[in-house]
Amino acid sequence: MHQPACFVDPTKPDHVCLLKKSMYGLKQSPRAWYQRFAQFATKIGFTQSKCDPSLFILRHGSGFAYLLLYVDDIILTASTPSLIRSIISSLKSEFPMSDLGFLHYFLGIAVRRDKNGLFMDQRNYAADILHRANMTNCKPCRTPVDTAAKLEAAIGEPVADPTLYRSLAGALQYLTFTRPDIAYAVQQICLYMHDPREPHFSALKRILRYLKGTISQGLHITPSKTTTLTAYIDADWGGCQNTRRSTSGYCVYLGDNLISWSSKRQPTVSCSSAEAEYRGVANVVAETIWVRNLLLEIHCPIQTATIVYCDNVSAVYLSTNPIQHQRTKHVEMDIHFVRERVALGQAGGHACYHTRCPNGAGMIQVRQDLAPGLPLANKYIDIDIAILKDKSNGNWWLYVAGKQVGFWPSSRFKVSSGTMVEWGGAVYSPPSSPSPMMGTGRFPQGNPHLDSYIRLISIIDGDYKEDKKVNNIYSYSDSNHGYKVRDATKTWWSHTGHIILYGGPGGI
Repeated sequence: MHQPACFVDPTKPDHVCLLKKSMYGLKQSPRAWYQRFAQFATKIGFTQSKCDPSLFILRHGSGFAYLLLYVDDIILTASTPSLIRSIISSLKSEFPMSDLGFLHYFLGIAVRRDKNGLFMDQRNYAADILHRANMTNCKPCRTPVDTAAKLEAAIGEPVADPTLYRSLAGALQYLTFTRPDIAYAVQQICLYMHDPREPHFSALKRILRYLKGTISQGLHITPSKTTTLTAYIDADWGGCQNTRRSTSGYCVYLGDNLISWSSKRQPTVSCSSAEAEYRGVANVVAETIWVRNLLLEIHCPIQTATIVYCDNVSAVYLSTNPIQHQRTKHVEMDIHFVRERVALGQAGGHACYHTRCPNGAGMIQVRQDLAPGLPLANKYIDIDIAILKDKSNGNWWLYVAGKQVGFWPSSRFKVSSGTMVEWGGAVYSPPSSPSPMMGTGRFPQGNPHLDSYIRLISIIDGDYKEDKKVNNIYSYSDSNHGYKVRDATKTWWSHTGHIILYGGPGGI
């Protein structure tokens, strides 16, 4: 660093000037500007978000306003036009600024309004990436990644221009802001930026060919009456060919809108698929906690528990059963906070897998309840005892406190994967208005006997014919008694480590 021209003291050539204000280009300048702006925003009534320091929130009577700052670019929205004008006027009185009108372009993201909501895309940025790679006229590809191929380090010849590879990979990372469909593919090629090889460059070019055919795609944010938070997670156990570390990915929906997603290689090697999935669950629960807190700050609290869908039953048990599991004693303590959130009723989960619906509606996704306490409340639905009666003709009957409340004909009984039992039928209250239902349950660990209890049983209300998905979930649990099952030793089947409901004819 040197003194500027005309300020050099000939007697002190090695000295520098002491600045009283930040100058553009100094490493302290962004921080100094942020503190200057935050100070003024607080002065005019804004409060700084604890979840996102770049977000400022103003509550003015019954109105509200939100201001998002990125360096010297600002997005401002408010409940009334007059409040927006008032805030802009206050900002102009302190900082030289230009009002660009309605949001249409921000940090390379185009925003388009229509009657159905907002559409965000980066087609111009994608076109620029294709131009930089000299692939503007390339042949489109229907998928961004070849799932049958696995990339490895030090395989193939080094690329001729590693800088170009790194530049394109970094640009594709920015593109994932509105293109979650390429998140996994981009994550894979970014693993090899330190030593890119020809197979890696071929994978990168495949992403570019996919972008060529889908350049106009983006995110459509629509108004939604649903305010639930739902997450989906999956993990590829030991997918990395060099480190054998797993890759996990998740997506989070607020109502019908996708608001957060990620694809990332896990930091440690998992000893089982259950551990890999459990780490993935921990990642997405951490993300949903941040989303819930952010929504709370902007006065849009989520009143129900966050539902997390996972396709690994063992990860489900790890999340909901706070006991020492023999094969997972080595798992780091930090990811066990998932159990705490489930116990508090702030998160619930479901094991997801595909099966054929008993009533012939085709392939649907069946969701098994994981956690009691839904919707979010500090209450349990207290049931003294429920006896699941198995009639000799193979039909299933559900009794609560001695009163029959459900019936499942044997024709709708289904066993999935040899470990979980599923059945469809009707729970009627009153009997004149039945609705399609499903029930699941399981024994605690250990050998079943006459006094075995079901620790968790759920009844899922859904209409398979109309929307092919479950709508509402009602969980019933009695931690002291559970659900007593008669003749357990004769009519139920056990699996090593986990005792699962398995149906068969018998008396009561």
